Amino acid sequence: MKCCAYWLRDGGCGEGYEEHVDAVLKNWALMKPFYERWLRRVFGFDVVEVAIWFHDLGKLAAAYKSGSGRYRHEVLGAYLAYKVLWGEVRYYVSAAVALHHEPIIMGAYVGELGERSLNVSTLLAMLRGSDLAMYCNYSPAEELLKRAVEIWRRGIEASDVVAVFREVLAFLTAGPASERRRKRLLVAGILQPLVVADSVAAMMNRGGSGTKIARTAVSGAEPGLLRISADQPTKL
Repeated sequence: MKCCAYWLRDGGCGEGYEEHVDAVLKNWALMKPFYERWLRRVFGFDVVEVAIWFHDLGKLAAAYKSGSGRYRHEVLGAYLAYKVLWGEVRYYVSAAVALHHEPIIMGAYVGELGERSLNVSTLLAMLRGSDLAMYCNYSPAEELLKRAVEIWRRGIEASDVVAVFREVLAFLTAGPASERRRKRLLVAGILQPLVVADSVAAMMNRGGSGTKIARTAVSGAEPGLLRISADQPTKL
Protein backbone atom coordinates (compact mmCIF):
# COMPACT_ATOMS: atom_id res chain seq x y z
CA MET A 1 0.00 0.00 0.00
CA LYS A 2 1.17 3.52 -0.83
CA CYS A 3 2.45 5.63 2.04
CA CYS A 4 0.42 8.83 2.23
CA ALA A 5 1.04 12.19 3.88
CA TYR A 6 -2.39 13.68 3.24
CA TRP A 7 -5.60 11.69 3.07
CA LEU A 8 -8.65 13.08 1.30
CA ARG A 9 -12.10 12.82 2.82
CA ASP A 10 -13.11 10.22 0.24
CA GLY A 11 -10.24 7.98 1.38
CA GLY A 12 -7.94 8.77 -1.51
CA CYS A 13 -4.35 9.90 -1.09
CA GLY A 14 -4.01 13.61 -1.76
CA GLU A 15 -0.23 13.69 -1.39
CA GLY A 16 2.22 10.81 -1.23
CA TYR A 17 4.43 10.61 1.85
CA GLU A 18 7.77 10.66 0.04
CA GLU A 19 6.46 13.34 -2.33
CA HIS A 20 5.74 15.57 0.65
CA VAL A 21 9.07 14.97 2.37
CA ASP A 22 10.90 15.68 -0.90
CA ALA A 23 8.99 18.96 -1.28
CA VAL A 24 9.88 20.01 2.28
CA LEU A 25 13.55 19.16 1.64
CA LYS A 26 13.54 21.22 -1.57
CA ASN A 27 12.10 24.20 0.28
CA TRP A 28 14.73 23.77 2.97
CA ALA A 29 17.47 23.71 0.32
CA LEU A 30 16.34 27.19 -0.76
CA MET A 31 16.18 28.45 2.82
CA LYS A 32 19.36 26.78 4.07
CA PRO A 33 21.94 29.41 2.98
CA PHE A 34 20.35 31.84 5.45
CA TYR A 35 20.58 29.38 8.37
CA GLU A 36 23.52 27.13 7.57
CA ARG A 37 26.29 29.07 9.31
CA TRP A 38 24.45 29.08 12.64
CA LEU A 39 23.39 25.43 12.36
CA ARG A 40 26.91 24.25 11.56
CA ARG A 41 28.37 26.27 14.41
CA VAL A 42 25.86 25.08 17.00
CA PHE A 43 25.11 21.49 15.92
CA GLY A 44 27.91 20.65 13.50
CA PHE A 45 25.57 19.19 10.85
CA ASP A 46 22.28 19.86 9.08
CA VAL A 47 19.96 19.08 11.96
CA VAL A 48 16.94 20.62 10.18
CA GLU A 49 17.23 18.06 7.39
CA VAL A 50 17.14 15.30 10.00
CA ALA A 51 14.07 16.86 11.63
CA ILE A 52 12.38 16.95 8.21
CA TRP A 53 13.03 13.22 7.78
CA PHE A 54 11.15 12.51 11.01
CA HIS A 55 8.51 15.24 11.17
CA ASP A 56 5.73 13.26 9.47
CA LEU A 57 7.00 9.73 10.00
CA GLY A 58 4.15 9.07 12.42
CA LYS A 59 1.71 9.50 9.53
CA LEU A 60 2.61 5.98 8.46
CA ALA A 61 0.76 4.54 11.46
CA ALA A 62 -2.53 2.78 10.86
CA ALA A 63 -4.15 5.12 13.39
CA TYR A 64 -3.37 8.11 11.19
CA LYS A 65 -4.76 6.45 8.06
CA SER A 66 -8.00 5.52 9.80
CA GLY A 67 -8.36 8.93 11.42
CA SER A 68 -9.59 7.30 14.59
CA GLY A 69 -9.28 8.62 18.10
CA ARG A 70 -7.00 11.48 19.09
CA TYR A 71 -3.85 10.09 17.51
CA ARG A 72 -1.30 12.78 16.57
CA HIS A 73 1.49 11.78 14.20
CA GLU A 74 4.00 14.17 15.79
CA VAL A 75 4.15 12.00 18.90
CA LEU A 76 5.44 8.90 17.12
CA GLY A 77 7.83 10.86 14.90
CA ALA A 78 9.36 12.57 17.93
CA TYR A 79 9.74 9.23 19.71
CA LEU A 80 11.51 7.58 16.78
CA ALA A 81 13.84 10.56 16.31
CA TYR A 82 14.85 10.31 19.95
CA LYS A 83 15.48 6.57 19.68
CA VAL A 84 17.96 6.80 16.80
CA LEU A 85 19.74 10.10 17.52
CA TRP A 86 22.46 10.72 20.09
CA GLY A 87 23.59 13.10 22.83
CA GLU A 88 21.77 16.36 23.42
CA VAL A 89 20.68 16.70 19.80
CA ARG A 90 18.15 13.91 20.28
CA TYR A 91 16.25 16.12 22.73
CA TYR A 92 16.19 19.16 20.45
CA VAL A 93 15.11 17.29 17.32
CA SER A 94 12.51 15.28 19.22
CA ALA A 95 11.03 18.44 20.72
CA ALA A 96 10.96 20.23 17.34
CA VAL A 97 9.19 17.29 15.69
CA ALA A 98 6.69 17.07 18.54
CA LEU A 99 5.90 20.80 18.31
CA HIS A 100 5.72 21.36 14.56
CA HIS A 101 1.89 21.41 14.80
CA GLU A 102 1.80 22.80 18.33
CA PRO A 103 -1.60 24.58 18.08
CA ILE A 104 -3.26 21.40 16.80
CA ILE A 105 -1.70 19.02 19.30
CA MET A 106 -2.46 21.37 22.18
CA GLY A 107 -6.01 21.76 20.95
CA ALA A 108 -6.51 17.99 20.73
CA TYR A 109 -4.94 17.10 24.08
CA VAL A 110 -5.59 20.21 26.14
CA GLY A 111 -8.33 22.53 24.85
CA GLU A 112 -10.86 19.94 23.72
CA LEU A 113 -10.47 18.01 26.97
CA GLY A 114 -10.79 21.09 29.16
CA GLU A 115 -7.29 20.67 30.58
CA ARG A 116 -4.85 23.45 31.44
CA SER A 117 -1.78 21.54 30.30
CA LEU A 118 -0.77 18.36 28.50
CA ASN A 119 -0.94 15.46 30.93
CA VAL A 120 1.12 12.30 30.54
CA SER A 121 -1.95 10.24 31.37
CA THR A 122 -3.78 11.78 28.39
CA LEU A 123 -0.88 10.96 26.07
CA LEU A 124 -0.72 7.39 27.35
CA ALA A 125 -4.46 6.86 26.92
CA MET A 126 -4.27 8.17 23.34
CA LEU A 127 -1.42 5.84 22.45
CA ARG A 128 -3.02 2.79 24.04
CA GLY A 129 -6.20 3.46 22.10
CA SER A 130 -4.42 3.80 18.74
CA ASP A 131 -3.18 1.26 16.21
CA LEU A 132 0.52 2.13 16.04
CA ALA A 133 1.44 -0.47 13.40
CA MET A 134 2.95 0.80 10.14
CA TYR A 135 0.34 0.30 7.43
CA CYS A 136 2.52 0.72 4.30
CA ASN A 137 5.80 -0.56 2.89
CA TYR A 138 8.30 2.20 3.59
CA SER A 139 11.92 1.57 2.65
CA PRO A 140 13.99 4.71 3.26
CA ALA A 141 17.52 5.19 1.98
CA GLU A 142 18.83 7.17 4.96
CA GLU A 143 20.50 5.09 7.67
CA LEU A 144 18.80 6.90 10.56
CA LEU A 145 15.41 6.27 9.02
CA LYS A 146 16.28 2.63 8.36
CA ARG A 147 17.04 2.22 12.06
CA ALA A 148 13.80 3.97 13.00
CA VAL A 149 11.76 1.68 10.74
CA GLU A 150 13.47 -1.38 12.24
CA ILE A 151 12.52 -0.20 15.74
CA TRP A 152 8.96 0.45 14.59
CA ARG A 153 8.51 -2.91 12.92
CA ARG A 154 9.66 -4.68 16.11
CA GLY A 155 6.72 -3.04 17.87
CA ILE A 156 6.25 0.15 19.87
CA GLU A 157 4.90 0.15 23.41
CA ALA A 158 2.81 3.13 24.48
CA SER A 159 4.59 3.19 27.84
CA ASP A 160 7.98 3.51 26.12
CA VAL A 161 6.79 6.50 24.07
CA VAL A 162 5.54 8.19 27.23
CA ALA A 163 8.84 7.45 29.00
CA VAL A 164 10.71 9.18 26.17
CA PHE A 165 8.46 12.24 26.39
CA ARG A 166 9.09 12.42 30.12
CA GLU A 167 12.84 12.24 29.47
CA VAL A 168 12.72 15.01 26.86
CA LEU A 169 10.62 17.22 29.12
CA ALA A 170 12.92 16.62 32.09
CA PHE A 171 15.98 17.55 30.04
CA LEU A 172 14.47 20.72 28.57
CA THR A 173 13.25 22.00 31.94
CA ALA A 174 16.35 21.16 33.97
CA GLY A 175 18.93 23.71 35.07
CA PRO A 176 18.91 27.43 35.87
CA ALA A 177 16.77 29.88 33.90
CA SER A 178 19.62 30.80 31.55
CA GLU A 179 20.18 27.14 30.65
CA ARG A 180 16.47 26.53 30.05
CA ARG A 181 16.35 29.58 27.75
CA ARG A 182 19.35 28.27 25.81
CA LYS A 183 17.64 24.92 25.30
CA ARG A 184 14.41 26.56 24.14
CA LEU A 185 16.34 28.65 21.63
CA LEU A 186 18.03 25.56 20.21
CA VAL A 187 14.66 23.85 19.77
CA ALA A 188 13.29 27.00 18.14
CA GLY A 189 16.28 27.14 15.80
CA ILE A 190 15.20 23.78 14.37
CA LEU A 191 11.45 24.26 14.70
CA GLN A 192 11.11 27.55 12.83
CA PRO A 193 12.63 26.49 9.49
CA LEU A 194 10.95 23.07 9.79
CA VAL A 195 7.50 24.64 10.15
CA VAL A 196 8.08 27.09 7.31
CA ALA A 197 9.41 24.51 4.85
CA ASP A 198 6.61 22.09 5.78
CA SER A 199 3.83 24.70 5.51
CA VAL A 200 4.98 25.91 2.11
CA ALA A 201 5.28 22.33 0.82
CA ALA A 202 1.70 21.60 1.89
CA MET A 203 0.49 24.78 0.15
CA MET A 204 2.34 23.84 -3.04
CA ASN A 205 1.15 20.24 -3.27
CA ARG A 206 -2.33 20.23 -1.72
CA GLY A 207 -3.89 23.33 -3.25
CA GLY A 208 -5.72 26.07 -1.42
CA SER A 209 -4.33 29.34 -0.13
CA GLY A 210 -2.07 27.77 2.47
CA THR A 211 -1.52 28.83 6.05
CA LYS A 212 -0.59 32.36 7.08
CA ILE A 213 2.93 31.07 7.79
CA ALA A 214 3.25 29.74 4.23
CA ARG A 215 1.84 32.87 2.60
CA THR A 216 4.06 35.13 4.66
CA ALA A 217 7.14 33.01 3.93
CA VAL A 218 6.75 33.19 0.14
CA SER A 219 5.87 36.88 0.28
CA GLY A 220 9.29 37.93 1.54
CA ALA A 221 9.67 36.78 5.14
CA GLU A 222 11.91 33.94 3.92
CA PRO A 223 14.24 35.36 1.22
CA GLY A 224 15.11 31.89 -0.04
CA LEU A 225 11.46 31.23 -0.89
CA LEU A 226 10.77 34.47 -2.74
CA ARG A 227 10.59 32.73 -6.11
CA ILE A 228 7.59 30.68 -4.99
CA SER A 229 4.30 32.45 -5.63
CA ALA A 230 1.53 32.03 -3.07
CA ASP A 231 -1.07 32.53 -5.80
CA GLN A 232 0.51 30.22 -8.36
CA PRO A 233 2.22 27.38 -6.45
CA THR A 234 5.07 25.81 -8.38
CA LYS A 235 6.52 22.41 -7.58
CA LEU A 236 10.28 22.70 -7.41
